[in-house]
Amino acid sequence: MLNSTVDTGDGKRYGMGWWTNPDFYGYRVVFGAGGSADSTAYFYTVPSEGIVVAVLSNTGTLLLSKLVEEVLSQLLPRFHERREKAEPAKPPAENSNSDQRTAALERKWTGEIQTWRGAVPLTLSISHTREIHARIGSKDGVLQRAVVEDGQVYGVVQGNVGTPDAPRPTYNLEFELYLRGDTLAGAATTRSRRGPRIFPRCPQFQIR
Repeated sequence: MLNSTVDTGDGKRYGMGWWTNPDFYGYRVVFGAGGSADSTAYFYTVPSEGIVVAVLSNTGTLLLSKLVEEVLSQLLPRFHERREKAEPAKPPAENSNSDQRTAALERKWTGEIQTWRGAVPLTLSISHTREIHARIGSKDGVLQRAVVEDGQVYGVVQGNVGTPDAPRPTYNLEFELYLRGDTLAGAATTRSRRGPRIFPRCPQFQIR
C-alpha cells in the first residue's frame, strides 16, 4: 500500500489509499486527507520519527495542510529549518504574496471538467467580494460556502456532469482548485444532496 506507488507529477506519489512524499522538507511522509463541505481531515505520519499529526475541522477548508506544517515545524528542527529556507522572504503586509495570489483569482475562468465520458464546459467568475458564479455545461449557479484565499478556491454548487456513476440528480459538485501560474486547476467531487451521509470522494474530475 505504501511502496507500490505511482508518480503524480508534483513530487508526490500515490499508493493504495495513501499518498507519499519522499522529501517533505527532509522527511518521508505518508498521508491521507478527505472531507466534505461540512468537515475536513488530514492525517500525516513521519515513520522515521514515529510522529503522527491528525487535524480535523468542522468546515470545508483548504488550510489544514499549512497547520500540519506548523505542527511538524515545532516537532522537527530540521523540518523547520528546511521549510524556512524554502519559503520566499515575505514582502510588506500591504503588498503580500498571499494578497496578490488572492487578487489574481478575481476574474472569469474558462475551462472544462474532464470526465471519462468526455469534457464538460466550465466557467467560473470570481468577484472582488469573493462570490463565485459557475456555469457547468448549460446550467448556472453560485458556489456556496465559498473560500477564496492565497491562490485557493473552494465551494459547493448543484450540478451534473453527465456520468452514470455519479449520485442520482440532483447532486452537488464540491470544487477544490489551486492557482498554478496563470492556470486554475484542481478537482470536482460529486456529492449526494440526500441526508447527512458523507459520500466517497469519487469520481473526481480534473479541471483545467
